[in-house]
This record gives sequence, structure tokens and C-alpha cells, in this order.
Amino acid sequence: MTTRNCDVLVVGAGAGGLATAITAKKHGLDVIVIEKDDCFGGTTAFSGGVLWVPGNRHSANDSTEAAMTYLRNETDACFDAAGVEAFLRYGPQMVDFFERETAVKFVPTLYPDYHPQVEGGVDVGRSILAAPYDIRGLGPDMARLRPPLKTITFIGMMFNSSNADLKHFFNVTRSLTSFVYVARRLLTHLKELALYRRGTQVTSGNALAARLVRSALDLGIPILTGTPARQLLRDGGRVVGALAGQGNSELRIQARRGVVLACGGFSHDLQRLRQAYPHVRRGGEHFSPVPAGNTGDGARMAEALGAKVDIRLQAP
Repeated sequence: MTTRNCDVLVVGAGAGGLATAITAKKHGLDVIVIEKDDCFGGTTAFSGGVLWVPGNRHSANDSTEAAMTYLRNETDACFDAAGVEAFLRYGPQMVDFFERETAVKFVPTLYPDYHPQVEGGVDVGRSILAAPYDIRGLGPDMARLRPPLKTITFIGMMFNSSNADLKHFFNVTRSLTSFVYVARRLLTHLKELALYRRGTQVTSGNALAARLVRSALDLGIPILTGTPARQLLRDGGRVVGALAGQGNSELRIQARRGVVLACGGFSHDLQRLRQAYPHVRRGGEHFSPVPAGNTGDGARMAEALGAKVDIRLQAP
């Protein structure tokens, strides 16, 4: 068994885990990130990567009161006043922090709230995306970035977040400008496939994951992929680290300040899916495009120490 020490151990290398690791490191703490899969990026790398942050600096005029009203109407019995107030207060500060301190950059979108007609809702301004990123900036670690979902790419090519690409692709037979644009995009992408076996110009959640990884690596944060957490270590009433697998050996990580579980949800944990979804309890299948490694490991490790994982939100 190998032993390593740190201040904070983060389990999971998606946006939640990497953002936590970067913030802790920026505040002077020694951090290690471990990741179950052989690639980093988590569910984030598969996602559309949209952040809904009312009052962010990229948005048009917005008010905390309107956003509070919208969330109260949308969440109904699950409304958490303290949680919502903290989110609305610190969300814009988070955007500023990451754009100022890291390689993460955001761009505004034209997306509306899910229900803009609800009181407090808006037609545009609260959603932002990570700016596109050339993953060659990750150097040799480019190979460890989870590729995007095949279903949202064209032969592995991601479309621009502004949908400008899609407009040209739809008009390719009707516009010479679009034809030239598409031809150049395809030639560039085929060159990338020949050289790197993947597209290097990424957008959406893949760009967010890549930018967070670049920021973590710049800070010297180790990201240990292929290292699944197996058990939390406890000393009296404190969690002081975790046991993890690493190939055929075991890794013991002592964490002086704490362990953060950011290891995905339970989309591939049939037992917990039955608790969450009536159709699964009736014997129906549940399809989820998230990584196969999202099997609820973090929930089980927390429950083993007496924590409660409360599945309280109504199924869609």
C-alpha cells in the first residue's frame, strides 16, 4: 500500500470536483484529485455545459428579487430559502473568480429560462457557457480528457456554442458562403483526426472540463485517473482520508482538512434508481447518457458512515 498526504482530497474530476480543487489550492491548501475513470471531465465533458447564474456579469439587467421569485415558483415545496439566497449571492462572484484567476472563460448565450413565462423568469441573460477551447493546450494530458458524446458531434466534430456552425451546415447547399465555411471546417477536422485521432476544437461541457483541467494542472494539482475511491477513513468523528484502488495496488490518502465527494450521481445504480423513478419500480428501463462510472459510489461511502442521501425531488 502506498500512502500520500494532502490537506483536501477531492473524489471526482468533473466540474464540481475540479472547481473545488482549484478553489482550495487558490486558498493555500494542498489538494489531490482522484478519479474512478481513466479520463477526467466526468459527466461535465458529456454535457451541454450551460451554467444558470442570475446576475452574472455577462447578463443583461437582472435583479436578485426576480431570480428569487422565479426559483420560488419553480421549486415549490422544495424551495430552500437559505440555499437560494447563498446561490444568488455567490454565483456571480464565482463567475468573476474563475475568469479572473483561472483559464476558464465564459460567453453569454441567447437561451431563455426553462419557463420564462413564470413570474420572475427572463427570455435571455442568465445562462452562460465556457468559451470554446483548443485542447492541444492540455499537452500530453489531452489524451486523458473524456471525449464528448458521439450523439452531439458530427464524425467527432463539436459545433460552435453559438450555433453559427449549424446555420452554415443547414445552408450548405443553398449558400456559397456556407459551402466554403463547411468545407473549411471539415478539412480542419479531418486534419485533426489524422494528427490527434480526435477533434481538438471543443465547446460546451467539453470546453468547460478542459479549461478546468488546464487550470488545475497549472496550479500543480495532481489528478490521479484510474483511481477509484473505495472507502472513507475515519478518526473518531472526523473523516481523515480515503482508501483508493490504483491498478493492482491500494492507495491510502490522508487528508488533514477533509474529503470532498464530487463523484457523480447514481444514474447507473439500479437500486437507487428504483427509489427515484416509478417507472423503474414497475420494471421499466431507465436510459441515461452519463458515464457508466456514475454508480453512486459517493453516496454509498457517505451512507457507510451514517450520512443520509435524501432522494426528495419529484421524478420528472
